[in-house]
Amino acid sequence: MKLVKLFPSPGRGNVVLEGYIPELALFPNGVRVLPAILILPGGAYRFVSPGEGEEVALRFCGEGYACFVLKYSVGDDAGFPKPLEDASRSMWMIRQHAEEWHIDPKRVAVMGFSAGAHLGTALATMWHYPELQSEDMPEGGNRPDACVFGYTPTTFEGFEEKAKKDGMPFVPGQHLNVLGEGRFADITSLTTHKLVDKRTPPAFLWKTNLCYPESTFLYAEALKEAGVPYEVHVFTDTKRAGGLCNRGGYAANTQMWVQMALNWLAMVMGEQ
Repeated sequence: MKLVKLFPSPGRGNVVLEGYIPELALFPNGVRVLPAILILPGGAYRFVSPGEGEEVALRFCGEGYACFVLKYSVGDDAGFPKPLEDASRSMWMIRQHAEEWHIDPKRVAVMGFSAGAHLGTALATMWHYPELQSEDMPEGGNRPDACVFGYTPTTFEGFEEKAKKDGMPFVPGQHLNVLGEGRFADITSLTTHKLVDKRTPPAFLWKTNLCYPESTFLYAEALKEAGVPYEVHVFTDTKRAGGLCNRGGYAANTQMWVQMALNWLAMVMGEQ
């Protein structure tokens, strides 16, 4: 396996893109071209969860995917568009190196968990924003070809009230860390399910019945209305989802999300 470390956002040394590229599989007709996944761990935009990064990358690398874990802007630097710029530049950077790393630039997915899933939906619905474009990037160079999102929040509107109503823990002002400047100074600008249109890539959505919030269904309904392919799985479990869900007593069905996502990715992006 080849390991690479890149810095997609100039001036932000704490933003790191770590790549895990499988050894090339040789076939009679030559070298296999690999699909790729940009992985966005969760962490409430306060930190980047280690349990949703390298372990996930290694699991999908074992299935023939080049995987890239992004440590994006969080904490005091979480104000948009900074995390979104990090994700956008990373997606384009993967495609820029496609030939070198034997990656198919037309089969690059994004995968996110919790806050990382929100960031992924932001990339999926905002990739065409003018502030994310650059002179060297062709149109759509930062657009994911497919999306896999686990326990996905898509809005921060009324988050405190919803959390209290559902008896969930809430840190006052926590969600305000994502507020930025310009269009991103308004919390409604980050409600991604309202931004879905026909340009939004297909998505595989999953969660357990205990995961909060319920935005998974809002995003799925928006994809349906836009005519974009999607798949949704809600697993009955006694635990909230976390990464691969491969330890700690998760239900057998919940643990199957990885294989189900692999099957879906192969169907949507095609197999080489």
